[in-house]
Amino acid sequence: MFAIRSHIKRFSKSTDAAVAMEFALVAPVLVLMCLGSAGMIDNFRAKKRAQQAVDAVADLMARSMVMNDNERQNLYDAARLTMGQYGLDTGSERIRMMINGWEYDEDDHEWTLVWTRGCHSSTPWTAGDTRPGGYLPTVNDGGMIVQARVHFQYRNPFYFFSGRNAVFVHWSARRPRYTDRIEYVTEPGDSTEEEWNCEYS
Repeated sequence: MFAIRSHIKRFSKSTDAAVAMEFALVAPVLVLMCLGSAGMIDNFRAKKRAQQAVDAVADLMARSMVMNDNERQNLYDAARLTMGQYGLDTGSERIRMMINGWEYDEDDHEWTLVWTRGCHSSTPWTAGDTRPGGYLPTVNDGGMIVQARVHFQYRNPFYFFSGRNAVFVHWSARRPRYTDRIEYVTEPGDSTEEEWNCEYS
């Protein structure tokens, strides 16, 4: 009996492997926190990239003299390149783009959609649609604004640890820089079925 008590007393005073035990208890929590933080950071980075992409598309449109299918494809490629790692090998259904040309009517104080095109967009608009005057930055009567939208389906690589996936939709608008109007020119033989599709390579 004395020997058992002696062993129990010695065991209770021993601090060997105490650090290992504490680490074993804390480590899972630390790992979850690290992975969760990484997921949140990646989410914020993807959202920022999507905003940069739509700003790039709008700025490139504003610098153009005319829009056509080739220019539209170039804008889509620029959006994907601006998205960086999120624009590579993601499939066309995850990055969608819409570009619009709006004309302002000062008398009616409203915007009229002159032309609209896109790439893999699921919500095509119709030329002739109108919006109230405050919808876009004010310009002179008959003035034009070009508008871009980028829609990105974000898939969180740390979904299990930091929450669900997300959809980022960003808009941006610019005044034409080098001309009063930017028209969308349709080339002979262009199919209306291709107005909302772009190549994905």
